[in-house]
Amino acid sequence: MIRRVVNIIAAGCAVFFIAFFIRHFICDTKNYSYDVNEFEYSEENVQSPETILRKGNYVIHVSYSAKEDVLYVAWADTSYENYGTAARGNNRTLDIPVCLASDTTAFYFKFMCPGQDILRLHSVDIEADTFMYTDDLFFCVLCVAAFGAVVVLGGRWRSMRPVQKQVIGILAIGFAVASVIDYEPIVRFGTDIRVHLLRIEGIKDGILDGQFPVILFPNAFNGHGEIGCMYPSVFLYPSAILRLMGVSLLTCYKTMQFMVTASTLVITYVATRYICIDERTCAVISLLYTLFPYRMYVMGFSSSSLGRGISMIFFPLVVAGLYTIFEKEENWSILAFGVTGALWSHILNFVIVLLFLLFVCLVWLKKLNKKKLILLMKAMLVSFLVSLGVIVPFIRYYFSGLNLGYLQFDIYDKLFSLKEFMVSPWNLTAFFYIFCAAVIFFKNRLWKNGIKGYVFCLVIIMTIFYMCTTAFPWYIALRLQGLDKLLSTFQNLKRFYYIVSYLIPLMTCFIILDMCNEKRKKTIWTVVLVLAAVIGSVPPCQDYFKCEELMDRVTGYTDHEQMEYLPEGTVQEYYRSNAVILSDEENIEGKNYRKTGSQIDFDYTSAVQNAYIELPVFYYVGYAASDQDGKPYRIEKGDRNHVRIYLDETDEFQHVHLEFHVSRIFQAAVGFSALICAVFLGRWIYYRV
Repeated sequence: MIRRVVNIIAAGCAVFFIAFFIRHFICDTKNYSYDVNEFEYSEENVQSPETILRKGNYVIHVSYSAKEDVLYVAWADTSYENYGTAARGNNRTLDIPVCLASDTTAFYFKFMCPGQDILRLHSVDIEADTFMYTDDLFFCVLCVAAFGAVVVLGGRWRSMRPVQKQVIGILAIGFAVASVIDYEPIVRFGTDIRVHLLRIEGIKDGILDGQFPVILFPNAFNGHGEIGCMYPSVFLYPSAILRLMGVSLLTCYKTMQFMVTASTLVITYVATRYICIDERTCAVISLLYTLFPYRMYVMGFSSSSLGRGISMIFFPLVVAGLYTIFEKEENWSILAFGVTGALWSHILNFVIVLLFLLFVCLVWLKKLNKKKLILLMKAMLVSFLVSLGVIVPFIRYYFSGLNLGYLQFDIYDKLFSLKEFMVSPWNLTAFFYIFCAAVIFFKNRLWKNGIKGYVFCLVIIMTIFYMCTTAFPWYIALRLQGLDKLLSTFQNLKRFYYIVSYLIPLMTCFIILDMCNEKRKKTIWTVVLVLAAVIGSVPPCQDYFKCEELMDRVTGYTDHEQMEYLPEGTVQEYYRSNAVILSDEENIEGKNYRKTGSQIDFDYTSAVQNAYIELPVFYYVGYAASDQDGKPYRIEKGDRNHVRIYLDETDEFQHVHLEFHVSRIFQAAVGFSALICAVFLGRWIYYRV
C-alpha cells in the first residue's frame, strides 16, 4: 500500500514538473535580453557579446539614442554578414533582421562609432522564430528519469541492508559536494574550458558535415578548420548529439560535468569492491577520491573535466585490474576496461597509465608467472583492438606535419618549490590522510599482518611527490638529448597526481577502516575522513569561483586558438582573413561562392593555364576537389597553409566542389573496434549473468 502511494505521488510530481517547465520555460526560449552593460565600448565601435545561436531567423530589437547616423554590421563566422544604418535621434528603435543558414557560436553585431560619445544603448533584445535552445524539454526528460529512479529506489529501500543505505548516503554526499561548482547557471573562465566547449561544438559541426568519425572541426579558427582527432573524444559524442537536438552548449557541458562526477563515484566504488570486501570502506574511498583536491582542481579551475576528468574515472579500474591479475590470477577484463577508458579520454593520462603498468610489472616481476602474463596480454590486446578507431587517425595526423611544437612546455617552471609543496591544498589534504593512517598503523601494529602492499603504495606516492618538486634533479634529465623533449610533452608533471589521487584514499581507508574491528571506531573514522574530504575540496572550489563568468545559455566568448593542431608553421595572420586569393586576378573570374562546413562550392572561368585559387581553409590530408562531372582537380598546400586548387583553362563557367573526406581506413578501424567492443561486452555480460 505504501509503495503504491509513493508511486502515485512520484508520478503526479513528474506530470506537474513537466507541465511547469513547458508552461514557464519552453514558451520563453524564443526571446533573450542582452545586458547592455556587457557591450564592449571602444574608440572605434560598440560591440555586443558573442552569441550562440541555432540555425534560423532572428530579429534584434535595439532601443538607443544617437547623435548621428551610425553604421552597424551583424556577423556570424563565415556564413552571414549584414550591414545597415541606425538613424540619429533620441529614444529610437531599430530592428536588425538576421538569417542564419547554420548554427554558430560566434554571432555578434557592432555599431561603428566611438562609444558612448555618439551612441547610447537603452535595451537590446533578440527574438527568434524557433526555440533558441531546448534545454527545458531536456530537463523534463531528466526529471522523469530521476523520478523513475526515485520510485525504483523507494520500492527497494525497505529491503536494503543498513550498510547498503550507508553506501548510498556516502555516495550521495560525495556527489552533492563534488557538484557544487556546477550548480551555477553559468560557466566560468577556467584554464581549458574553451578547448572542451569547442570540442563538443566541433564534433557537432563534423557530424553535420557528414563525417564519421569526426576528424576535422570545419568551423574552427574562423572557418579554416582544425584537426579534431588528436584529442580522443569518444565520450563527447552524446553531448554533440544533444547539441544537434538544440540543447544549449552550457547545458551540454554541465550535463557532462554531472555525469563525470556520478560515474567517478560509482565506478570507483565498483572497482574498489574487487580489492576490498567491506562495502562502506569502498564507499568512503570513492568519496575521498572524488573530492580529492587535485580532481576538484581538474573539474573546476583547470576545467579539464572532459579530458583529464573523464580519464580519472577509469584509473581505479586499472588498479583493480592489476590487483585481480596479480593476486587472484583472474578477470583480466577489469584492466581492459580501465586502460581502454584512459585511452578513449586523454592521451597523456593514458601514457601515465602505461608507465604505471610498467612500474608495477617491474616491481612485481617475481610474481609475473606465465598465467599472469597471459592475462595482462589479453587485457592490453583487447584495449588495443577496441581503440583502433582512436589510434589509427591519431597516428596518421600526428605525422602529417602539425604545429605540435606548441605542446612543448618547460616542466621546471610548473614544479612545486619546497615551500609551495608544504602549503599546497592538494598536499595538505594528502598529508592529513597519510598522518591518520600512520597513527593507526603504528598504534595497532599492523605490520604484523604484512606491509608489502602499504609500502608499495607509499613508495609510489612519495616518489610522485618528489618528482613534482624542484628538489628532484630534473636539471640533469633535461640535459639529455631527446629526454627533455619527451618530458616537456607532459607540460606539467603534476599530472602524475592522477595516480596518487586514488592511491592515497585507498591506502588510508585500508589501514583505518578495513583494519578497524570496532563498529563505533569505524563510524567515527568514517565521519572524520568524510569531513576531511569535504574540507579539502573547499580551496579548489574557491579558486574556481574567483574566475570570471564566461558564458550563459546564449552569450559567451567561446573562441579559443589551440594552435597545436593546425598545419605546421601556421600563425594567427593565416586565419584572420577569409579572403580568396587568385593567382591571376585579370584572367580568372569567379562567382556563386558559398561555404558550408568543410564544403566549398564556386564557379569560375580561367583564360590561362596552371592558374590556381587559394581558399580560406587550411590544407589537411583528406581534402579533395572535383568539377560538376566528378573529375578531380589537383590540390596541394599553398601559401599560408591554405588549400590551393589548380584550375583548368576554360571560357565557360566550370563548377568546383571542395570537401573533406574521412578516410575509409579510419571508418574501417572504427567499425572493427565497434565489433570487437560488442564481442568483448557480450562476453563480459554473459559471464557476469
